[in-house]
Amino acid sequence: MAQVEIIAANLKNNIKDSVKKIIKRVCAYCRVSIDSEEQQTSYNSQIKHYSEQIKLNPEWEFVGIYADEGIRVIARKLNDLNIPSCKGTKWCQSAVRRIISQEKYCGDLIQQKYYTTDPLTHHQLKNKAEKEKYYIQDHHRSIVSREVWNQASDIAEKRLKKFTDINRPYIGQYKMMYPFSNKLECCSCHQPFVKRTGKKKKDGTQNIYWACTSRNESRDLCSNSKCLRDDILEEIFVQIYNTIIANKHKINF
Repeated sequence: MAQVEIIAANLKNNIKDSVKKIIKRVCAYCRVSIDSEEQQTSYNSQIKHYSEQIKLNPEWEFVGIYADEGIRVIARKLNDLNIPSCKGTKWCQSAVRRIISQEKYCGDLIQQKYYTTDPLTHHQLKNKAEKEKYYIQDHHRSIVSREVWNQASDIAEKRLKKFTDINRPYIGQYKMMYPFSNKLECCSCHQPFVKRTGKKKKDGTQNIYWACTSRNESRDLCSNSKCLRDDILEEIFVQIYNTIIANKHKINF
């Protein structure tokens, strides 16, 4: 009669395999409410805090930081490359913003931006089309090529206009409050989506959803727009992010 030898199961390996199956790939989304110098500390603290919290959780795998940086990333890269500013100091966001907003850096000059109202007191006012202005191209040597300066200025202008509407002046207050703020646009009316809270249920919970500003005012303004649930958007974002990370060697950034 054949003898049967029992080989004990390796419970340790089984546990490891089970843990591997439930480990989630987690990233952190960091941003600040306004693009200003005083927010830099808050921004860096967010990155440090959420990175540490994710790494401390044994059921999570830290896959990186998703950060909406804007002008900040330009200043940081200049500092990382040890390129000093014109004053020999480190770059800051306001310095970068001045370069892409003032024409003198691409070699042009606008005269009579201000005008004198009283020759005795020399009191000046900003010229808001009350007086003629004179735009002179190639007035002096540039420090930024015209092509790069125009591209940067166009991007800044588009970002400003995208969420500025004279008929809906309140839109601006929503553009940087939440992770999906300034990220969603209605395919019908091309207005931004804003976050909304549904009515309370019997169990006390509320649905969080996103709707375009036109539909938010009246369904007649954008009847084709659909509301998007916040939790579903989060799941979609995580799935897309994980797909990008898993295939980053195939993508040319």
